Amino acid sequence: MLLGELEAARAEVARLRRAFDETVASLEALQRGRAEDEVRRSEAMLMAFTDASPDLMFIKDRDGRCLFANPASLRALGRAREDVVGKTDHEVIQDAAMEAVVRENDRLVMETGGAQAVEECIPTPAGKRWFLTSKAPLRDRDGRVIGVVGVSRDITDRRNEEARAARQDRLATIGMAAAGVGHEINNPLTYVLSNIESLTHELPRLLGAATAGDTARSAGRSEADDAALRQEVLQSATEALEGIHRIRDITKRLAALSRVEQVEHTSADLNRALEAAAGMANHEIRFRATLTKQLGDMPPVWATEGKLTQVFLNLLLNAAHSIDEGDALAHRVTLRTWAHGADVLVEVADTGRGIPPENLERIFEPFFTTKPSGMGSGLGLAICRSIVAELGGDISVTSRVGEGTRVVVRLPASVASRGTPPGPPREADAPAPLRAPRGRLLVVDDEVALTRSLARTLGSHHDVVVANSGREARTLLEGDRAFDVVLCDLMMPDVDGVELHSWLAHVDPALASRVVFMSGGAFIPRVADYVARTGTLRIDKPFDTAQLRGLVAGLVLAARR
Repeated sequence: MLLGELEAARAEVARLRRAFDETVASLEALQRGRAEDEVRRSEAMLMAFTDASPDLMFIKDRDGRCLFANPASLRALGRAREDVVGKTDHEVIQDAAMEAVVRENDRLVMETGGAQAVEECIPTPAGKRWFLTSKAPLRDRDGRVIGVVGVSRDITDRRNEEARAARQDRLATIGMAAAGVGHEINNPLTYVLSNIESLTHELPRLLGAATAGDTARSAGRSEADDAALRQEVLQSATEALEGIHRIRDITKRLAALSRVEQVEHTSADLNRALEAAAGMANHEIRFRATLTKQLGDMPPVWATEGKLTQVFLNLLLNAAHSIDEGDALAHRVTLRTWAHGADVLVEVADTGRGIPPENLERIFEPFFTTKPSGMGSGLGLAICRSIVAELGGDISVTSRVGEGTRVVVRLPASVASRGTPPGPPREADAPAPLRAPRGRLLVVDDEVALTRSLARTLGSHHDVVVANSGREARTLLEGDRAFDVVLCDLMMPDVDGVELHSWLAHVDPALASRVVFMSGGAFIPRVADYVARTGTLRIDKPFDTAQLRGLVAGLVLAARR
């Protein structure tokens, strides 16, 4: 009896255990189902979020291969999913310089293990577009970095607005400096005109006397009088030449500001930009303070010369306007450069009235200004900071009321790892004097007086043929391309230099390689892009005669070899 009850109890316990196990299994299955449902729901929500986002979202592995791209990324790139996912940066971007910048940014994120926000330019069907991209490292379960995850927002329109604001500020700055520049030009222009008028009056008398064979008798003067006349003519010519060189230097400073339109950065000469800015600001400074320049031997920076000039011209004008006119010997504006590690630093300091603490916090706000009406737009410092940040640097200001202000700009030096995007049009260097055979040159310019002048300047060493329009030059070259060098103006009304060179590069690449563009210094974007892309030599007007002759001699020698 007892044994039977024990067996029944054991059977009941086994039944209850099976029932418990079945219940646990059912609960576990229910939990798994719920968890799987939750995972599927979370995945669906995440995909809906990424699909609906107007921002570009992507995941890449360590080799730059795309693992994920949301619909906004595909729309921006104008590609199907299979043309992006699984492809490398090289296959997607298809631009070596832009790819190098993107890969460098990815490398920094993966190496540092921290998130970074960077601006990147990417080619799209709508042209090159700028994106502000937040990148963070992608890690596996063990915490190892296996790639990059990023979110990008199109900021092209914002950058265009900033560029328009910068252009307006540049025009306002040029307007402010115009009176000073006019004064700088008018002084040498006055004695250039006076000396040229004197030469025009005296040269016929001097030449007529020499032709007659008896200078003293034909001119009715003594030989001493005639020698004095020759000395006067020589002095007039020398002073006129010196004045023209001064005017040329002034116009070159102004031309630097036009290069702000250049979008792509390259290795820019910081000291040259500072000299240009100081030259343009000098008229505002010299009646208020002594300008002291302490410019060291600086490495190039990754920028454009025009943007650098705009930044430092603004800072120098601000320094000048912080000092009242009338006591220039008691005040000082200092422009100083030095290197620190991989950075270069520029200081603009003054001994002016200083900035009150309540205003110091607001000086970078757009449209905030303490200057009188008509003296500034309030955009200058905001644009300076925007440009400096775009170049990878920063700007700081310290000031004491009654003692002056110190502005320090930090910029990273140019490094090879940034790639080599197209730079500004390449200006021909002055070569060493060469002994070259007599060459045959074609000079193309719509200014008749300029082609005549070049024919006289170069005609003693070479045979010069001139064409006074791009169309005339093309017609001539269709029948005769036996030229060693072609000097061609960039901007002409019918067929410009770009169109002529593009045609010549197709029909005669060797001669196209010996074209030298002549330029007044300003470039519309289409022309600047073409000259930078082709690497064609350029020489700026007005010419340095020795540089021009040396350049032509070198090209003739190369052609004959």
